Amino acid sequence: MAARASLDLAGPVIEQLVAAQLLAQADGILDARRAELRARRDTLAAALPPAWRFTRPAGGLTLWVELDAPRSTALAAVADRHGIRVAAGPRFGVDGAFERFVRLPYTLPEPVLEEAAARLQLAWRAVAEGAPAPGAALVA
Repeated sequence: MAARASLDLAGPVIEQLVAAQLLAQADGILDARRAELRARRDTLAAALPPAWRFTRPAGGLTLWVELDAPRSTALAAVADRHGIRVAAGPRFGVDGAFERFVRLPYTLPEPVLEEAAARLQLAWRAVAEGAPAPGAALVA
């Protein structure tokens, strides 16, 4: 038994059986998941401001959205105060590249995505109206 434990690199039998069962049903599972993600993508896309541009992806789990101003870092900071965490474009480039872009995942259920989009629009309005930049000190 001890020799097998040191030589056997396979996973436990129960996990292998579960994986085999899932692989046998992969087409149905994938079709259902793809339909679910398409619906979520479309819900988020419909809830975003018309001035924000994006190409509706054929796959994946995120929208790469171009804002109408290069303020994604400020938007990410203000959105966090609204309970929304998004990835600002510069996280995906160097030297401040992609400041006009924000990455928005659409993996959550549709009602959550609609609420997130509404909060994101509030955050964007705050940025447009001059919300403090990330790290800026507030002076009273």
